[in-house]
Amino acid sequence: MLLKVFITGVSSGIGAAIAENLCASGHFVYGTVRKTEDGLRLSKAFPNHFRPILYDVCDIESLPKIASQVYHVDDHLDVLINNAGIAVSGPMELLSDEDIEKQIDVNLKAVIRITNAFIPGLIKSCSGTVINISSVSARFTSPMLGAYSISKYALEAATDAYRRELLPWNVKVYSIQPGPIKTPIWEKAGQEMKDYSNSRYGPFMPSANMILKRSVRIAEPPEKIARLAAKIIKNRPSKTKFLSTGNVFFYKVFLRILPASWMDRLILAQVKKHMK
Repeated sequence: MLLKVFITGVSSGIGAAIAENLCASGHFVYGTVRKTEDGLRLSKAFPNHFRPILYDVCDIESLPKIASQVYHVDDHLDVLINNAGIAVSGPMELLSDEDIEKQIDVNLKAVIRITNAFIPGLIKSCSGTVINISSVSARFTSPMLGAYSISKYALEAATDAYRRELLPWNVKVYSIQPGPIKTPIWEKAGQEMKDYSNSRYGPFMPSANMILKRSVRIAEPPEKIARLAAKIIKNRPSKTKFLSTGNVFFYKVFLRILPASWMDRLILAQVKKHMK
Protein backbone atom coordinates (compact mmCIF):
# COMPACT_ATOMS: atom_id res chain seq x y z
CA MET A 1 0.00 0.00 0.00
CA LEU A 2 1.46 3.34 -1.08
CA LEU A 3 1.19 6.07 1.53
CA LYS A 4 1.08 9.87 1.65
CA VAL A 5 3.72 11.13 4.06
CA PHE A 6 4.59 14.55 5.50
CA ILE A 7 8.09 15.01 6.98
CA THR A 8 9.53 18.14 8.56
CA GLY A 9 13.20 19.00 8.03
CA VAL A 10 14.33 16.95 5.03
CA SER A 11 17.25 19.16 3.99
CA SER A 12 19.81 16.79 5.48
CA GLY A 13 20.43 14.15 8.13
CA ILE A 14 17.63 11.99 9.46
CA GLY A 15 14.83 13.76 7.60
CA ALA A 16 16.56 13.44 4.24
CA ALA A 17 17.36 9.77 4.87
CA ILE A 18 13.76 8.95 5.82
CA ALA A 19 12.40 10.81 2.80
CA GLU A 20 14.77 8.99 0.46
CA ASN A 21 13.92 5.60 1.98
CA LEU A 22 10.17 6.12 1.68
CA CYS A 23 10.32 7.60 -1.82
CA ALA A 24 12.42 4.64 -2.96
CA SER A 25 9.68 2.37 -1.59
CA GLY A 26 7.12 4.11 -3.77
CA HIS A 27 5.43 6.31 -1.18
CA PHE A 28 4.69 9.98 -1.86
CA VAL A 29 6.54 12.35 0.46
CA TYR A 30 5.96 16.00 1.20
CA GLY A 31 9.10 17.33 2.88
CA THR A 32 9.73 20.74 4.39
CA VAL A 33 12.90 22.67 3.59
CA ARG A 34 13.94 26.18 4.54
CA LYS A 35 15.75 26.90 1.26
CA THR A 36 14.57 26.05 -2.23
CA GLU A 37 17.90 24.49 -3.19
CA ASP A 38 17.69 22.07 -0.25
CA GLY A 39 14.83 20.20 -1.90
CA LEU A 40 16.42 19.89 -5.34
CA ARG A 41 18.34 16.65 -4.73
CA LEU A 42 15.29 14.68 -3.64
CA SER A 43 13.12 16.30 -6.30
CA LYS A 44 15.54 15.23 -9.03
CA ALA A 45 16.02 11.73 -7.60
CA PHE A 46 12.30 11.08 -7.07
CA PRO A 47 10.32 13.45 -9.34
CA ASN A 48 7.15 11.37 -9.04
CA HIS A 49 7.39 10.67 -5.33
CA PHE A 50 8.69 13.82 -3.63
CA ARG A 51 7.42 17.35 -3.33
CA PRO A 52 9.46 19.95 -1.41
CA ILE A 53 7.56 22.46 0.70
CA LEU A 54 9.30 25.71 1.59
CA TYR A 55 8.43 26.17 5.24
CA ASP A 56 9.94 27.21 8.56
CA VAL A 57 8.30 25.11 11.28
CA CYS A 58 8.12 28.19 13.52
CA ASP A 59 5.95 30.04 11.00
CA ILE A 60 2.50 29.84 12.59
CA GLU A 61 0.60 31.91 10.01
CA SER A 62 1.67 29.79 7.02
CA LEU A 63 0.71 26.43 8.52
CA PRO A 64 -2.89 26.33 7.20
CA LYS A 65 -1.56 27.03 3.71
CA ILE A 66 0.99 24.22 4.08
CA ALA A 67 -1.74 21.79 5.14
CA SER A 68 -3.83 22.80 2.12
CA GLN A 69 -0.90 21.93 -0.18
CA VAL A 70 -0.84 18.43 1.26
CA TYR A 71 -4.60 18.09 0.89
CA HIS A 72 -4.79 19.48 -2.65
CA VAL A 73 -5.70 16.06 -4.13
CA ASP A 74 -7.51 14.43 -1.21
CA ASP A 75 -8.04 15.31 2.42
CA HIS A 76 -6.19 12.52 4.19
CA LEU A 77 -2.63 11.97 5.42
CA ASP A 78 -1.24 8.52 6.19
CA VAL A 79 1.99 9.38 7.99
CA LEU A 80 3.35 12.44 9.81
CA ILE A 81 7.01 12.49 10.82
CA ASN A 82 8.09 15.36 13.07
CA ASN A 83 11.82 15.46 12.51
CA ALA A 84 12.91 19.12 12.37
CA GLY A 85 14.92 20.11 15.41
CA ILE A 86 17.79 22.18 16.77
CA ALA A 87 20.20 21.84 19.69
CA VAL A 88 20.88 24.89 21.87
CA SER A 89 23.93 24.28 24.03
CA GLY A 90 25.28 26.06 27.09
CA PRO A 91 24.79 26.30 30.87
CA MET A 92 21.21 26.92 31.97
CA GLU A 93 22.19 30.06 33.93
CA LEU A 94 23.66 31.76 30.88
CA LEU A 95 21.06 30.86 28.29
CA SER A 96 18.87 33.80 27.37
CA ASP A 97 15.09 33.65 27.30
CA GLU A 98 15.41 33.85 23.53
CA ASP A 99 17.73 30.81 23.47
CA ILE A 100 15.33 28.72 25.52
CA GLU A 101 12.25 29.91 23.64
CA LYS A 102 13.89 29.04 20.32
CA GLN A 103 14.76 25.58 21.59
CA ILE A 104 11.24 24.90 22.86
CA ASP A 105 9.54 26.50 19.86
CA VAL A 106 11.31 24.31 17.29
CA ASN A 107 11.54 21.04 19.20
CA LEU A 108 8.18 21.08 20.97
CA LYS A 109 5.69 23.82 20.11
CA ALA A 110 6.17 23.39 16.36
CA VAL A 111 5.58 19.65 16.72
CA ILE A 112 2.33 20.31 18.58
CA ARG A 113 1.12 22.88 16.03
CA ILE A 114 1.95 20.70 13.04
CA THR A 115 0.45 17.57 14.58
CA ASN A 116 -2.75 19.44 15.41
CA ALA A 117 -2.97 20.74 11.85
CA PHE A 118 -2.82 17.23 10.42
CA ILE A 119 -4.90 15.28 12.95
CA PRO A 120 -8.09 15.55 10.83
CA GLY A 121 -6.26 14.09 7.83
CA LEU A 122 -4.65 11.35 9.91
CA ILE A 123 -8.06 10.35 11.27
CA LYS A 124 -9.54 10.25 7.75
CA SER A 125 -6.82 7.83 6.65
CA CYS A 126 -8.34 5.32 9.15
CA SER A 127 -4.84 4.09 10.06
CA GLY A 128 -2.74 7.21 10.56
CA THR A 129 0.78 7.07 11.95
CA VAL A 130 2.79 9.79 13.71
CA ILE A 131 6.51 9.42 14.41
CA ASN A 132 8.29 11.99 16.55
CA ILE A 133 12.07 12.04 16.29
CA SER A 134 13.15 12.41 19.90
CA SER A 135 16.59 11.69 21.39
CA VAL A 136 18.49 9.75 24.03
CA SER A 137 18.55 13.15 25.74
CA ALA A 138 14.98 12.33 26.75
CA ARG A 139 16.53 9.64 28.98
CA PHE A 140 19.67 11.36 30.26
CA THR A 141 20.47 15.06 30.67
CA SER A 142 24.07 16.07 30.04
CA PRO A 143 25.53 19.30 31.42
CA MET A 144 25.48 22.07 28.81
CA LEU A 145 22.60 20.42 26.96
CA GLY A 146 19.87 21.15 29.49
CA ALA A 147 17.61 23.14 27.17
CA TYR A 148 17.83 20.48 24.48
CA SER A 149 17.07 17.74 26.99
CA ILE A 150 14.11 19.70 28.38
CA SER A 151 12.63 19.93 24.89
CA LYS A 152 13.01 16.19 24.31
CA TYR A 153 11.59 15.14 27.70
CA ALA A 154 8.61 17.37 26.94
CA LEU A 155 8.32 15.88 23.45
CA GLU A 156 8.02 12.42 25.01
CA ALA A 157 5.16 13.67 27.19
CA ALA A 158 3.45 15.16 24.15
CA THR A 159 3.92 11.88 22.29
CA ASP A 160 2.28 9.95 25.13
CA ALA A 161 -0.61 12.41 25.28
CA TYR A 162 -1.30 12.26 21.55
CA ARG A 163 -1.00 8.47 21.48
CA ARG A 164 -3.63 8.04 24.17
CA GLU A 165 -5.94 10.77 22.94
CA LEU A 166 -5.97 9.41 19.37
CA LEU A 167 -6.56 5.77 20.31
CA PRO A 168 -10.27 5.86 19.36
CA TRP A 169 -9.38 6.74 15.74
CA ASN A 170 -6.63 4.13 15.26
CA VAL A 171 -3.92 6.79 14.92
CA LYS A 172 -0.65 5.31 16.20
CA VAL A 173 1.91 7.69 17.72
CA TYR A 174 5.55 6.68 18.22
CA SER A 175 8.86 8.19 19.28
CA ILE A 176 12.31 7.27 18.04
CA GLN A 177 15.16 8.12 20.42
CA PRO A 178 18.40 8.20 18.42
CA GLY A 179 21.84 8.36 19.94
CA PRO A 180 24.58 10.30 18.11
CA ILE A 181 23.76 10.54 14.41
CA LYS A 182 25.92 11.96 11.65
CA THR A 183 24.04 15.22 11.18
CA PRO A 184 25.08 18.92 11.14
CA ILE A 185 23.09 19.67 14.31
CA TRP A 186 25.90 18.63 16.69
CA GLU A 187 28.64 20.47 14.84
CA LYS A 188 26.72 23.69 15.44
CA ALA A 189 26.07 22.78 19.07
CA GLY A 190 29.77 22.23 19.63
CA GLN A 191 30.67 25.57 18.09
CA GLU A 192 28.17 27.43 20.27
CA MET A 193 29.34 25.67 23.42
CA LYS A 194 32.81 27.18 23.03
CA ASP A 195 31.32 30.61 23.71
CA TYR A 196 31.07 29.75 27.43
CA SER A 197 34.70 28.75 27.99
CA ASN A 198 35.52 31.94 29.90
CA SER A 199 32.49 31.78 32.19
CA ARG A 200 32.24 30.13 35.60
CA TYR A 201 31.25 26.99 33.70
CA GLY A 202 34.58 26.85 31.89
CA PRO A 203 35.63 23.69 33.79
CA PHE A 204 32.72 21.86 32.17
CA MET A 205 34.01 22.63 28.70
CA PRO A 206 36.77 20.00 28.35
CA SER A 207 34.43 17.17 29.31
CA ALA A 208 31.58 18.56 27.25
CA ASN A 209 33.76 18.98 24.18
CA MET A 210 35.20 15.51 24.72
CA ILE A 211 31.69 14.05 24.81
CA LEU A 212 30.74 15.92 21.64
CA LYS A 213 33.88 14.76 19.83
CA ARG A 214 33.24 11.20 20.94
CA SER A 215 29.64 11.48 19.78
CA VAL A 216 30.80 12.60 16.36
CA ARG A 217 33.28 9.72 16.26
CA ILE A 218 30.75 7.01 17.14
CA ALA A 219 27.81 8.63 15.34
CA GLU A 220 25.70 6.25 13.32
CA PRO A 221 24.42 6.96 9.80
CA PRO A 222 20.97 8.55 9.51
CA GLU A 223 19.97 5.69 7.22
CA LYS A 224 19.71 3.49 10.32
CA ILE A 225 16.92 5.70 11.67
CA ALA A 226 15.32 5.79 8.23
CA ARG A 227 15.12 2.00 8.15
CA LEU A 228 13.62 1.96 11.64
CA ALA A 229 11.01 4.57 10.70
CA ALA A 230 10.09 2.60 7.57
CA LYS A 231 9.69 -0.55 9.65
CA ILE A 232 7.42 1.23 12.14
CA ILE A 233 5.28 2.62 9.33
CA LYS A 234 4.95 -0.81 7.72
CA ASN A 235 4.22 -2.83 10.88
CA ARG A 236 2.58 -0.27 13.21
CA PRO A 237 3.78 -2.26 16.26
CA SER A 238 2.35 -2.17 19.77
CA LYS A 239 5.71 -0.97 21.11
CA THR A 240 5.67 2.83 21.21
CA LYS A 241 9.21 4.04 22.02
CA PHE A 242 12.28 2.98 20.07
CA LEU A 243 15.78 3.56 21.43
CA SER A 244 18.33 3.53 18.62
CA THR A 245 21.93 3.82 19.73
CA GLY A 246 25.09 1.77 19.80
CA ASN A 247 25.20 2.18 23.59
CA VAL A 248 21.91 0.52 24.51
CA PHE A 249 23.35 -0.93 27.74
CA PHE A 250 24.05 2.54 29.16
CA TYR A 251 20.51 3.81 28.58
CA LYS A 252 18.50 0.66 29.28
CA VAL A 253 20.51 -0.93 32.10
CA PHE A 254 23.21 1.33 33.55
CA LEU A 255 20.96 4.36 34.08
CA ARG A 256 18.29 2.20 35.71
CA ILE A 257 20.53 0.54 38.27
CA LEU A 258 22.92 3.43 39.00
CA PRO A 259 21.54 6.01 41.47
CA ALA A 260 21.41 9.53 40.05
CA SER A 261 23.68 10.73 42.86
CA TRP A 262 26.42 8.37 41.65
CA MET A 263 26.18 9.69 38.13
CA ASP A 264 26.41 13.22 39.56
CA ARG A 265 29.62 12.26 41.36
CA LEU A 266 31.14 10.91 38.16
CA ILE A 267 30.32 14.17 36.38
CA LEU A 268 31.68 16.27 39.25
CA ALA A 269 34.91 14.26 39.29
CA GLN A 270 35.47 15.09 35.64
CA VAL A 271 34.73 18.79 36.20
CA LYS A 272 37.05 19.09 39.21
CA LYS A 273 40.00 18.02 37.08
CA HIS A 274 39.71 21.34 35.27
CA MET A 275 38.83 23.64 38.18
CA LYS A 276 41.50 26.08 39.34
